[in-house]
Amino acid sequence: MSGQGGLALGIFRNGSVAMLLLVCSDLLSAKGVEPDGMAILAMAREAAGGETWASAETLVLSGHAVFYGEDGHQPYAKADDYHMWRAFDEGRSSAHEAEGKVRISAISNGRPMFLVGFDGSTTWTEKGVMPKAEADAY
Repeated sequence: MSGQGGLALGIFRNGSVAMLLLVCSDLLSAKGVEPDGMAILAMAREAAGGETWASAETLVLSGHAVFYGEDGHQPYAKADDYHMWRAFDEGRSSAHEAEGKVRISAISNGRPMFLVGFDGSTTWTEKGVMPKAEADAY
């Protein structure tokens, strides 16, 4: 990185997006130091809340969602009202595995596109309880 610029990172925190602007290049360049990727990520982590942020117990996302398929770059669906509530298991090993509890609601033009939830053992959708074998396929 050189003297003009910085790095903008979008960080999810407390259910809203807090945009953190890390203008580290000017400061570090003035000291003759060029940060590497790990140093930049470490600064972003600390700016977001450090270990407290990295060890979040819950997550809430709300806004709109754009869904893309495997074919092409055009969206195949848009939800104008999207919410996700998530409670993580203590000691989780992955942010994207079926650990803990989750509920997702995607609404478009006032009508549900899909509703899905997982309570730690049972998955349900707007159609009712989903068989475990079917849920595990996701």
